[in-house]
Amino acid sequence: MPIETERRFLVKDLDDYALHDNIAGSPAYIHQGYLSLGKNIVRVRTTQWKYGSPLCWLCVKGPKVNGSGPEFEYEIPEAHAKELMLMCGAYVVSKTRYQIVPNEFGQIYEVDVFDGLNGGLVIAEVELPTINTPIKLPKFVGKEITNDFRYSNVELARNPFLTWTINERSL
Repeated sequence: MPIETERRFLVKDLDDYALHDNIAGSPAYIHQGYLSLGKNIVRVRTTQWKYGSPLCWLCVKGPKVNGSGPEFEYEIPEAHAKELMLMCGAYVVSKTRYQIVPNEFGQIYEVDVFDGLNGGLVIAEVELPTINTPIKLPKFVGKEITNDFRYSNVELARNPFLTWTINERSL
């Protein structure tokens, strides 16, 4: 069974990691919607780079424990993704993703800059072979949010960041 393992962090300061110097390739604009918001999640995602056609996926995710959980992802035609996205209603998340190139830290970090009702939120994540894989944290990462469900994309679709109180944002 395919397992996704990742650790996630809030980004402290966008200026700390000199995005223009460390980015791998062009940023990707990601629009994803949720067809199922329960224990098991069904997501449709469209990823668009500056040049080229969008790539689209249907993904089924099981529950995560300590950053690890089953994930089944299948590429689908763009026309299917558009129809499925309409079925998601308001449960959508949009973000621009930057991949920070491997450097002295040895791992690729994906930095998501959210927009819309999640504007102002910036999250970095690193995918790992196991949750116990040692990592070295770059200086741009802040508080770890791996086990804070509020910051999961599915929860951000249901309860967007800009609807949180100031106290909820600082927890």
